[in-house]
Amino acid sequence: ALCCWMDGSILHIVSPTRIPGVQNMGALLHHNYAADYYTIGMFARQTDIDWLDVGCGEQPHDTSPMSAEEQLHALGAGDLLIDLSFGGATDPFFKNDTTYLFEDFAEWTNASFVPSTAAQALVYLEHSAAVHPIGRPSCVPDGGSR
Repeated sequence: ALCCWMDGSILHIVSPTRIPGVQNMGALLHHNYAADYYTIGMFARQTDIDWLDVGCGEQPHDTSPMSAEEQLHALGAGDLLIDLSFGGATDPFFKNDTTYLFEDFAEWTNASFVPSTAAQALVYLEHSAAVHPIGRPSCVPDGGSR
């Protein structure tokens, strides 16, 4: 099994590269390992961070009704695991031919994409709490506990 953790679009299974002829790591791994390479994307409606010089605590988020986060929040189901293989669904929430706006990715990468070109599954969190920093000081006075 191969497990990778990266921010942004570098692990998308279809390369959203900005350089013609160059594949990103996800597209290369998908090509080389096919069914043994499985990508799970994670995003949240509300994200907290503990990263000095970048941000501390709750981060502002766009509440555009067009964003995937707000559409999922409106379902009222809480945190979700979303299978993008569509396993027999006649009307899946995320359609295979539709581009969606993901506000959680907006700062780091192209925030609009077809989810099934990025991953085989998505984890959606209503709230993603900040993690304890390791090897650097916390920007939270109590040391990062939430």
